[in-house]
Amino acid sequence: MEHSKISEKLLRILVLAGLLSSCQNDEPIATLQSSSVESADQNAKLIANPNLVIDGDKTLEYVNWGRYAGKLSKVTDSKYFTEYSYNDNNGSTDLWIISKRYDKASNALVNEHKFQVSNGKCIASRDVTNQIDYAYMYNAANRLTEIKAIPQNASTYKIIFDHAYYSATKEYRLRTISVHESTGPVSEMTIGYTLPGGTLITDKYPLNPDIGLDRYLHIYGNFSNYLVQQISVAQLNSSNQPITFTKLTYSTNSDGYVTTRVTEYHPLGYGNNNGVKTTVDLLKYSN
Repeated sequence: MEHSKISEKLLRILVLAGLLSSCQNDEPIATLQSSSVESADQNAKLIANPNLVIDGDKTLEYVNWGRYAGKLSKVTDSKYFTEYSYNDNNGSTDLWIISKRYDKASNALVNEHKFQVSNGKCIASRDVTNQIDYAYMYNAANRLTEIKAIPQNASTYKIIFDHAYYSATKEYRLRTISVHESTGPVSEMTIGYTLPGGTLITDKYPLNPDIGLDRYLHIYGNFSNYLVQQISVAQLNSSNQPITFTKLTYSTNSDGYVTTRVTEYHPLGYGNNNGVKTTVDLLKYSN
């Protein structure tokens, strides 16, 4: 991944996706172990019950037996599949997670990423394929505040997560995500949890933002108790770029879990319908 393109690329991936892209003794997870059976572990605990098994074009599978029962084992979409393995027998109390992404057509390894998890939070990771090390910082409330990226052959950059306090509900929510290069902030995403005239919707199965994070591993703490309903993205280093706008609407089942997510992306900004792209994703859960 080229450093000069990192901010625009990451933020664009997040908007289009709709949000909200060396260990020893690893125990690989065989395909025959995978299922959608709910379980839990203190280090990589799934947030909700039941488990998410379909998210748009992605199918999620889980380990159904052994010491890592209940953990995510595989995510498959139309072009790729990602397999996860876990290791907590490494001479420390930390859990190591390895994700390996493969091309479905050729079975070629596309990307390998290793995560170090301590007390349920990811504190460091390494993109083995692109040779980038990441360090994760949290505040006193255990909310992710910063990811520092250290590429081997490029300048460092940071992704800053800012959490705002909402007095009406007496809780913090992720408000902005910004990408900072050596010259300063270059991109900023602003997140909203209501639409004009609308209300908050409780998020019964939180997913991670698709920017610098694995979407389905619950190892980064909490971002909000409510569903994201709008996103604006500004390129701060270019005055000629429009502030893109994304509107998200949802349908839920009787238990409050999202079953349909509609993402309406406005590349030219709020109120401009030219080039609008709408994506409808269906979500399903294990029984």
